[in-house]
Amino acid sequence: MMTLVVLFHQLRFSQFKVFYLYYVHLYLRKEFPNLPSYSRCVELLPRSALALTALFE
Repeated sequence: MMTLVVLFHQLRFSQFKVFYLYYVHLYLRKEFPNLPSYSRCVELLPRSALALTALFE
């Protein structure tokens, strides 16, 4: 999840849903074979908030 969140910010997508459905699923499927569905991914995002804050500090 952290890799996807950092990539989302680096590529400067405006919406996470567009990034996930049209970039990650099309181009990064091979790199992430156990990729959860979009709805599950959104459920998991709050768990990475603290680690993401620490990373950006």
